[in-house]
Amino acid sequence: MINNSITKLVLFLLVALFFIMGVYLGVKLCPYLDAIMFRDTYLQGTSLRLFIKRVPFEIYTETNNKAFAVFKGHYCLFRRECLQDDMIQITHFNNGLAVLDSVYDKVKKETVKVTYTTFDRNSTMQYAYMDNDADGVWDILIDFKNKQKFIWKSNQWTKGKTGSDQGKQ
Repeated sequence: MINNSITKLVLFLLVALFFIMGVYLGVKLCPYLDAIMFRDTYLQGTSLRLFIKRVPFEIYTETNNKAFAVFKGHYCLFRRECLQDDMIQITHFNNGLAVLDSVYDKVKKETVKVTYTTFDRNSTMQYAYMDNDADGVWDILIDFKNKQKFIWKSNQWTKGKTGSDQGKQ
C-alpha cells in the first residue's frame, strides 16, 4: 500500500515538473521557434516576410527593415514603408481599411501630407479629406457617394474640378 502511494506521488510530481518545464521552456523558446518556422513566409504580392507571429497578431518586415506591417488576423492594423530614401508613408487601418495615411519627410523632419478617409458599414468609401501640405487645414474633400470634389478656398468649401486639381488654389 505504501509503495502504491509513493508511486502515485512520484508520478504526480514528475508530471507537474514536466508541465512547469514545458511552460517555462515554451515561453522562452517561442521567439526562436517563430523565427525558424516563418523565415520563408511572405505576404502575398509584397517583399514583406513574416517576422513574428503571436496570436492574433502577425508582424511582417522587409529584410532591410525599411518597411513593416502589423496584422490582426486578416486585417492590417498599421503599415510603414519607404516611398523614397527620404520619404516614409505611414498608414493606419480600421477593419482592414486605410483610414489615416501620412507621408513624413526625413530630411525636413516633418509630416508633408495627410489623408483621412471614412467608410460606411458596407466598407464603401464615403469621404476623403486631404491636407496636401500638412499645415493642419484640409485642402481637398472628396465625396465619393455623390462623386464630387471640393477645395478649401477663402474659408469655405467650393466645388472643384475633377481630375488634376492638387492642393490649394
